[in-house]
Amino acid sequence: MKFKRIISFVLAAASAFALVGCNKGDNGESGGKTDDVSVNPTSDYAPHYVEGTLHKITLSETGRAFVVNGKTDYVIVAGDDTAINTAASFISKQVGSSTGAKLPVISEGEEGASAKRIYIGCDNAFEKSGLKMPDDDLGKTGYYIKNVGDNVYIKAASTEAYQLAAIAFCREVLGYDMISEDCVVFEKSGAVLPDIEVIERPDIDYRLPGSQFGMSTAEAYGMGFTTRRVFMPIKDVTGQNAPSEFHNILNILPPSIYMEEHPDWYSVDGGELQFCYTAHGNYGEYQLMIETIAEKLFETILEEPTFDTVNIGQSDAPNCCACDYCNGCVERYGAISSTLVMCIDDIDDLLQKKLEDYAAETGTEKRTMYITFFAYHATQEAPVIKNDDGTYSAYIADWNSRFDPTFELPEERRELKCNDTVGVLCAPIEAFHSHTFYEPINVLSYDLINGWGELTDYLCMWMYSALYHDDYFFPLNVFDTMAENYRFVKANDTHVVFYQGIIQNQVNPGFYSLKKYIESKMGIDVNTRTQDLVDKFFKYYFGAAGDTMREFYSELQSHMTYLETAFPGGVTGSSYDSLVSRPAHWPYGLARTSLDLIDKAYGEIEYLKATDRAAYDVYYKNINVESLLPRWIILKCYSGYLSKDELTAMRRQFIDDCVNYGVANQTEADQLDFSSWE
Repeated sequence: MKFKRIISFVLAAASAFALVGCNKGDNGESGGKTDDVSVNPTSDYAPHYVEGTLHKITLSETGRAFVVNGKTDYVIVAGDDTAINTAASFISKQVGSSTGAKLPVISEGEEGASAKRIYIGCDNAFEKSGLKMPDDDLGKTGYYIKNVGDNVYIKAASTEAYQLAAIAFCREVLGYDMISEDCVVFEKSGAVLPDIEVIERPDIDYRLPGSQFGMSTAEAYGMGFTTRRVFMPIKDVTGQNAPSEFHNILNILPPSIYMEEHPDWYSVDGGELQFCYTAHGNYGEYQLMIETIAEKLFETILEEPTFDTVNIGQSDAPNCCACDYCNGCVERYGAISSTLVMCIDDIDDLLQKKLEDYAAETGTEKRTMYITFFAYHATQEAPVIKNDDGTYSAYIADWNSRFDPTFELPEERRELKCNDTVGVLCAPIEAFHSHTFYEPINVLSYDLINGWGELTDYLCMWMYSALYHDDYFFPLNVFDTMAENYRFVKANDTHVVFYQGIIQNQVNPGFYSLKKYIESKMGIDVNTRTQDLVDKFFKYYFGAAGDTMREFYSELQSHMTYLETAFPGGVTGSSYDSLVSRPAHWPYGLARTSLDLIDKAYGEIEYLKATDRAAYDVYYKNINVESLLPRWIILKCYSGYLSKDELTAMRRQFIDDCVNYGVANQTEADQLDFSSWE
């Protein structure tokens, strides 16, 4: 069947539409398991597609009209909940953007007798329809879409799951996809409403956007990222630190309040102040420490009714405690993180008891609450035994061995595992990210992720897709490895993924928008082919300049691969790589060729200036952002190749573009400083 493709540029001033042809069947399941041909030449692997994911999608063609000549007989009937109404409004907006039809949203009970209905989050209507939720495991983030005759029923496992349910409806009926906030694609006309059944759950329950400060709420919502905070922030009562959900242990027990009286709670080994999770072997101090933490968490939980996860995170530094009692645990269990497993389990025991007592006192249902802790830098290695067959086993432990390094194990023993309500936020910061976790170069990350997967049923991942310590303008070559790494962590039953990118800037060159698009899709369906996403991105994101910009992208990616072979040990695919340290990394000819392609791309969209200025402005910005990288190379490494006037003009334009686009930081810690150019 032939459909029209519609690109909608959702702008503050106007909406622009471009029509081209396509041929796509609308039956079948997503995430086809064919070979992914977009393989990083630095990586030698075959795709590790994950079995058992939940993407059951059945569409049957009908003659049922949905939108005809910009009009529809349908209304959306929304349940009484803010998240449900947001999802209903999202559907209405996308129908309007793609077809021009006004699709009213009304409350349950207001619908007229003759209107055809799309029910979303309406429990009574769903029950009356005769439908029942499927037996599949929908968790908290799954959803069900099914029509009965002309009416469609959308029901989700929780209110927050209606976001993806709304996106799924628009995807199947309108061919909706958001590549970026200003590039929304509709690959179906919306003329007909098929018989539809969707039983789906995202492969990663919570998908935190890696560029959180450069992404609006509307973009995060439309691309399918989780739009709420997952980890409960912890306030610092002293006011010395901002509320934090990550590196927050010193928010929970501020040293200015507790350190003088309880010095055993803290460690100064290796520099930055950290925590001692054995209280230096002082059992009385340890008991007081965990009771104080549990009480602080409980008080915060009562103040924050929307969260179900709280993280206890070490300070953002590579050191950890090295007291005799902590070192005794390292000798016994192979890793300092063993002290965290035992301590957080003990805190969790106390917290769960407080939640049970509170539920009994108030006559309410016990609140589900998970505690996670960082596996990061010194604490990243899991305390597990790697068996000869490649599997992992937990140590047999006695909790009290923390307080006496010579303690002999008694007959009654316990596995060193996390409680059911204790999870791990694993951050393999030292991985080589241009390679997959399956490759030998990443054996340490392979072991630590698999190891934690053995110890917890609630694994959360913090991964990396940018260079943080050298220069944000230069890309980390993860385009072809992100998919495999999503599959790897999904195979370990990961529930939360934060694929950290560049979080300070509004936009970034080096085809960072492509990374963001890949990230948005892989969190929903890890079996999606990277090649399909790259094809779609370049078809729409740059318009008529797509082929030229793809040539630029391919040459850049090939050069990134070359750097790993030409500068072994210097360019490794790590987020610590330094790519601007010497001009040899970036030949002048490469930068000039890239700018020639940029100029060609500008020419290919020039016709839109007269015919569709809104579309032109979007394409121009997308191209111009990518031009920042080759311009930066010339300005940093080859300014002597330019005349004084050329150099001044290029610098002024570069500064203006950075200001206009919100490119403020050069590294994670340093803002751009152009004072030397004056």
